[in-house]
Amino acid sequence: MVALLPREALGGSHHASAIEWLMGQAGQETDSFASRMRNELLGSSNPRVGWPFFPGAAAWVTPTAMSILALEKARRHLNSNGIQKRIEVGRQFLVDRLCKDGGWNYGRSNVLGVDAPSYPETTGQALLALDEVELPRLRKALDAAQEQARSCQSSEGLSWLQLGLQAHGIVAAIPARRLASRRLMDSALWILAQSALRGHNVFLE
Repeated sequence: MVALLPREALGGSHHASAIEWLMGQAGQETDSFASRMRNELLGSSNPRVGWPFFPGAAAWVTPTAMSILALEKARRHLNSNGIQKRIEVGRQFLVDRLCKDGGWNYGRSNVLGVDAPSYPETTGQALLALDEVELPRLRKALDAAQEQARSCQSSEGLSWLQLGLQAHGIVAAIPARRLASRRLMDSALWILAQSALRGHNVFLE
């Protein structure tokens, strides 16, 4: 995501354009009649609007988490109440997508009346983006993430869990065996996770 790149690498105008574009994106299902009716029935005046992978598509957990991280980084350079408000709306979307088991699926937490399972990657990403949310609301999620970390079978999943937990001051337990990095992304995420353990917020620096 372009908006996550260093501001100096893009230049001021290009960076501002990327943030403006990102602020204007939203999952198309959030404007549906069903969504509006749901909010009305629940008495919710705060829409839960996430981000899609592609413009015009439905919102998902991963692009929403990455978009929040990008806007958090932009907030350090741009003094805008609009950015903070969009971050909070995105976080509401993530909290709303919390699965029954405490973690996050890729999309909805319940599909056609069936509870969806959570996954290490999306659970770690969501927790990373929810770093400023009050701890009591995330206790079950943090417990689920720690359990996932102990039994995780992929290097990518474990790295995301470590990043997400570290954002809340928790060092994740690691599996008994070392997980192999099979792709360049796995290795990159592992390096980011180790940097986070040393106290560096690699997504905001």
